[in-house]
Amino acid sequence: MMEHPSDCCHKNITNVDNLLTLIKDIAKGQASELSDEATKKTCELQFKDATSLVTSSDLFDSLDKEVVKREVELRLAALETIAADGLLVKNHGIKNTYVPSSYEVLGLIFAQTNEKFRQTHLHKLLDFFYNELQVNLELNGSKLALSRSKFDFEVKTLLPLVKLEILHDLMESTTDNGRISELVSNITNFFNNPRMNQEDIYVVIKNKLGSNAFDLSSYELILMDQRNGHLGEYFQLYVDINRGGDDEKLNFFVKFLTPKAEYMKNFVKNGPSMKEDFFYLTYLPKLEEAGLGPLTEFAPRCYFSRVDDVLVLDDMSQDGFVGLTPNIKLEFDALKLAVQGLAKLHSCSIILEEILSQKEGSNVRLNEIYGPYLKEVAFQMDNEHLEMMQNTFEISILHCLSKFPEIAHQYSNEELAKNITKGFKIMLEKVKPSEKFRNVICHGDVYVSNMLFKFNDQAKCVDFKLIDFQILRYCPPTQDLLFFLYQNSLKSTLDLHLEELISDYYEVLSSCLAKYNVNINSIYTRETFDKCIEYMKSEGVFHALFYSPMQTIDPEKRERMAQSDAEMEKLFTDPLYLVNQGMEEEYYRKVMRGLCEHFIDLCDKGLL
Repeated sequence: MMEHPSDCCHKNITNVDNLLTLIKDIAKGQASELSDEATKKTCELQFKDATSLVTSSDLFDSLDKEVVKREVELRLAALETIAADGLLVKNHGIKNTYVPSSYEVLGLIFAQTNEKFRQTHLHKLLDFFYNELQVNLELNGSKLALSRSKFDFEVKTLLPLVKLEILHDLMESTTDNGRISELVSNITNFFNNPRMNQEDIYVVIKNKLGSNAFDLSSYELILMDQRNGHLGEYFQLYVDINRGGDDEKLNFFVKFLTPKAEYMKNFVKNGPSMKEDFFYLTYLPKLEEAGLGPLTEFAPRCYFSRVDDVLVLDDMSQDGFVGLTPNIKLEFDALKLAVQGLAKLHSCSIILEEILSQKEGSNVRLNEIYGPYLKEVAFQMDNEHLEMMQNTFEISILHCLSKFPEIAHQYSNEELAKNITKGFKIMLEKVKPSEKFRNVICHGDVYVSNMLFKFNDQAKCVDFKLIDFQILRYCPPTQDLLFFLYQNSLKSTLDLHLEELISDYYEVLSSCLAKYNVNINSIYTRETFDKCIEYMKSEGVFHALFYSPMQTIDPEKRERMAQSDAEMEKLFTDPLYLVNQGMEEEYYRKVMRGLCEHFIDLCDKGLL
């Protein structure tokens, strides 16, 4: 049974001010204990009675009991992670035991309130507790800290377990069938859709509608077949609500970060989710606040984000948008819309800096404000892995060139290898902020699977969206532009349209800046922009060469590789493993030949 933090635990405290007072006292007390606690303890929560309740009670006959057991076991296992990484505090209900910091507050809130109250106030109360805990730890001079992402993980893990304990207590101590019924419904919804708590769904709906004035009828997560990325599983979220007496259906796209290969797990820990959370929940609102909302149509709306876990966006499929597999190369109409979208993304960065600079009376740059979110993650690795990656890259590109001897006959293998090494180093260097050219917040990962497209009945592209903002970086805008063009186009398309697409990008950038009274010539004259294009051309080609051996291969084969540690090991230890499989396909040969020709063009023009 759950021991509650106050003597009034069986009264309904539906007054927010009362709860805030109690929560403030809890945070103060915990901070004091944490400041004095020098060693970590073992988390003692077991939830055995609560689990037994679900598996034995006829209230939950509709549930698959094996699913219940598995999901509870997963959360109990997660408590071990919390005990290792989080902050444990004394459990005042059970002597000499320790619990996660959020446990006491969750117990208080669920013991004293009903479902409708929590729909409106739960997340505000949790935010208040987290902030109060941080303030009191600092006031006490404690060096301990609980990151927001770890706190959110605590809450996510504990919510279903706390609900079960509260339900257990209610069934023993009250005849309030209304509250019992609410919790049974909430818990049932969770075990039918265990990836998200019902409280998360409330936030999604509130952010979508801009109001808490709704009643949740039902929700369901449906796994999607499409999976172009390496880091996530994709779901559609279907929600039924009643608002003002009318039934409504809401649809969302949900991405869970669930990398399977150890390499990809380590990559996730390096910050991609934090970047995407920043982009949707900090950067886009900042742009809206600055009056730049009309320029942000390049991205879908976000309604919920939890770092390293989940992202909920508009379901763009409802408006006819589709995702393309990574090996697809775009036609001119899609390329044109995409470069216009990139121009809008980059213009937002410049305009916001100009607005902030005017307010401050001196130059303000976004990397000074948001530095941790703009640090490099894709090419940030230790020397051992960097050297391994460089060797693999050099050998694989040389192998590709050997398949097309007619395009590189004037260069020896030694000369080619030397230029490949130069190009690899250029690729790593030029994604960094430039001291010569104006930098912007770049998407950083503009290959076709990180975009959505809308086509008309004649298969012409009529709209475009950017998604997956996990590799944000701060560098010249031509990094996004040229990598996008070289990565997502056949050489035959670029031979016809490269200059036109570059000019179109510049015109849209200029037009966007002008709408907010920023003169393009104060940022990039056309001459300076062309120099920036020339400067970044080698990076764009090599970035595409770096991506394409994997992204151009058959999507099903690529997916199997990305999800297997054994396959990833082959990719790192056998430089020819991937290329040899790809070269069996004519389309793969065509794409790689075009990129090799771009590389030889760089050699011929002395751009390496």
